[in-house]
Amino acid sequence: MSTTRNPQILTDKALDLLRQAELLPGDPGAVLPRQVGALSVLAELLPDDALTPQGIEQAASQLDQIEVWLDKQLAERLANIDIGAVLESRRQIAHIWSIDDVAEVRPDLTGEQAWEVLQHAERRLDSDMGISWDTLSICAEDLYPEPDESGQPASK
Repeated sequence: MSTTRNPQILTDKALDLLRQAELLPGDPGAVLPRQVGALSVLAELLPDDALTPQGIEQAASQLDQIEVWLDKQLAERLANIDIGAVLESRRQIAHIWSIDDVAEVRPDLTGEQAWEVLQHAERRLDSDMGISWDTLSICAEDLYPEPDESGQPASK
């Protein structure tokens, strides 16, 4: 949400929201033309200091409302993306690993730790080898060494 009423910062926010609207699948202007049109108008007015203090306050409030709407639209549309169909349309494939897969090799890790293991695996990805169950085990061990019999973290 807007924390400032500086016209230049509000302009930057309006332009950023316009860019985000352009990333939405489909035509966001057709879904809610008033909000997207308002962004364009605000982006033009704010840098010229054409607005009064009251106008700037209204612009900031409107930007906040548009930001909430855009976040909701993006979340809804992303939730409905069929990754398989997108890949098929581009004639691509992808192997997808999840934190559930990490839990298969290391059930002692939290969801957040499992996510860090996946990110670590992606960073160290060897395209000749890919990611495998062994990769996940090695990455988990790199980040979170399994405790020894006494319950102490294993030393490397």
